[in-house]
Amino acid sequence: MTHTPVLDGVTLKGTRHGLLVCVREDLDFELALEQIQEKLANPFLSQEGGGHLDSKRISLDLGWRELSSESFTRLRDALGEVELAGVLSTSLQTRTVAESFGVKAIIGRLGLAHHQGRRLRQQQKEQEQAELEAAAAVVEPSEESLEAVVEPVAPAPAPPADADQEQEATLYIKRTLRSGQKAVYPGNIVLWGDLNPGSELEAEGDVLVLGTVRGRIHAGCNGNAEAQIYCQSLHPTVLRIADGLWTGDLKETGLKQLPAAVKVTCAKDQLRFEMSR
Repeated sequence: MTHTPVLDGVTLKGTRHGLLVCVREDLDFELALEQIQEKLANPFLSQEGGGHLDSKRISLDLGWRELSSESFTRLRDALGEVELAGVLSTSLQTRTVAESFGVKAIIGRLGLAHHQGRRLRQQQKEQEQAELEAAAAVVEPSEESLEAVVEPVAPAPAPPADADQEQEATLYIKRTLRSGQKAVYPGNIVLWGDLNPGSELEAEGDVLVLGTVRGRIHAGCNGNAEAQIYCQSLHPTVLRIADGLWTGDLKETGLKQLPAAVKVTCAKDQLRFEMSR
């Protein structure tokens, strides 16, 4: 069992692939570089039972943090001779930048259980909206300045009158997931692409795949049996909703063959298949 020491916004975990360095996305970037260097400079990264963790090969869990090419270069320079084996990030921009440097990047948040990206982004959005409303209420342009006024953006449509709960967060992935890639999200997942063999989607809510499913899907992974799975094209694979499991045996579905579009639900730990409308 590995001990995970914590220094402010940086957490270390030993894995079979090397050291996983998790950085909170609300930690100042300059401070993050400083703390990562401080951690890796320690020759004895203690774990239970004595010994030390190998810090010559690391992976970075960056959560929602978005990095540019310049900031990613600074991050790699800060690692010195340490090999950067991979990057875990829910930011498409960060994954794209990492891959442009030849570093393997996957979707997920494996090391740090309390990334704050969604909460921070929501707070930022609310703050920006409040500032816009305050400016609109106070500032009335004069006739001389009307020509410089930007046309206001149409407000977002109001939620339905019967909406009594906040809309669940949804992760949109516009790409095909290859073998070895896994997306984990505490909400719904929509995949605009194929789920190839050896790839996996894991969500606390629903999972919708607008492509061919040949990999593994686990909806309602937190025990939510109300979660559902929607597939445009489902081939024998492994599906789970909460504790319900299907391993590709058509006999278990009660169907001679699966329809082109399938909706999967769960009742009493048994998965049910029906044509999606």
